[in-house]
Amino acid sequence: MSLSYPHTSEQNKVAERKHRHIVETGLTILAQSNLPMGYWGYAFYSSIHITNYLPTQVLKGQSFYQVFYGREPTYDNL
Repeated sequence: MSLSYPHTSEQNKVAERKHRHIVETGLTILAQSNLPMGYWGYAFYSSIHITNYLPTQVLKGQSFYQVFYGREPTYDNL
């Protein structure tokens, strides 16, 4: 796990990549669902929700959900 320090562009690349991923996923959700930009908040919330369910290398193949709740996520509600 890496730390990110404010006002250091080299360190903020991690945060910037995560932010960009969330924004791009949210915009993709809006575009694919043919919703107006007024729903951007819901799209970005959904983007974060989906991202938390995905396994990540940082957590050795576990998802944030799995680490936080101690059980594997179910994908029925997606």
